[in-house]
Amino acid sequence: MSAAIALSNGLRNSLNSLSSLDDQIAQTNRRLGTGKKVNDALDNAKAFFQARGFDKDARDINSLVENANLGLSTVQKALKSVEGISKLVESAQALARSARNLVNTDATGRDALGGQIRDLLNQAQNLATDAGFNGKNLLQTTATADVLDVVTNTSSGAAQTKISITATDVRVDQATGLNLSIAGNGLGYAASLTTYTAGNFTAAAGDTKLDALITAATTALTSLQSKASIISTQAATIQIRNQFNKDTVNINRASSDLLTLADINEEGANLTALQNRQSLAVTALSLASRSDQAILRLF
Repeated sequence: MSAAIALSNGLRNSLNSLSSLDDQIAQTNRRLGTGKKVNDALDNAKAFFQARGFDKDARDINSLVENANLGLSTVQKALKSVEGISKLVESAQALARSARNLVNTDATGRDALGGQIRDLLNQAQNLATDAGFNGKNLLQTTATADVLDVVTNTSSGAAQTKISITATDVRVDQATGLNLSIAGNGLGYAASLTTYTAGNFTAAAGDTKLDALITAATTALTSLQSKASIISTQAATIQIRNQFNKDTVNINRASSDLLTLADINEEGANLTALQNRQSLAVTALSLASRSDQAILRLF
C-alpha cells in the first residue's frame, strides 16, 4: 500500500490558490470569447432565464414586424393601383369630353375616341386585377371579400389586436364598381372587358351617352379619391404600429444584453490581473516547495 503524500500548509495553500486562479482565468477567457458574462444558468440563473424571456419576446414581436411589412406592401400596391386607375379614368373622361365637343354626326371622329376610351378603361380593369400582393387583392372583391389582417401584438384570443382592412369596393372589372358601364352606351362589359360598338356615340343618343359617361367618370374619380384616402390612412397606421413594434424589439434585446453581456474592457483588465496573480502564485508554490525540502534536509 502506497503511503499518503503529506503536504505542508504553505504548499497546500499555494496549490489551492493556483487551482482557483485557473478556474477564474478560464471563466474570464470564456466571457471574452463569447462576449457574455452569463452564458448559461450556472453563471446566473435569474439573469439567464430573464434574458431568455426578453429574447423570446423580441423574436415573437419581430415576426409580427415581418408580417406587417408584407401587409404594408399589399396596401401600398393597392394604393398605387388606385392612383393609376384614377389617371386612366381622368384620361377617359377627357376623351369623352373631346368626343362631346365634336358634332354628333362625326361618326369617324367619335368612333375613334370611343375606341381609345375603351382601351383606357380596359387598362383600368387590368390595373385592378394586378393590384394583388401576397395572395390579397384589396381592389377585387369577391363573394367573400378579401380581408387583410395585420396582427399587432403577441396576445391571443380577445386580447389580440389587429388592423383589419376589408377589400375596398372599387371592382373596376364589374359594373357595380366604378359604374362606368352606362346602359346602352356601347361601353358595357363583355368577359370583363370594355367594348365599344361603332356608331354608339353619334346622333342625339350619342350625346346622351357621352354626358352620362362624363358624369359617371366624375363620380368614379370621387370614389377613387375616397378609397385612396382610406388606404393611405391604413398604410400610415400600419407604419406607426410597426415602428412601435420595432422599438419594442430593440428594447427587449437591449434588456437581454444588459443582463448577459460582458464588459470586454473590464474582463480584459481582469484577465491581465489574474495572469499576474497566477505568476505570483507559481512563485509562491516554488518557494513553499523549497522550504519543505530545506526542512527535510535537516533529518
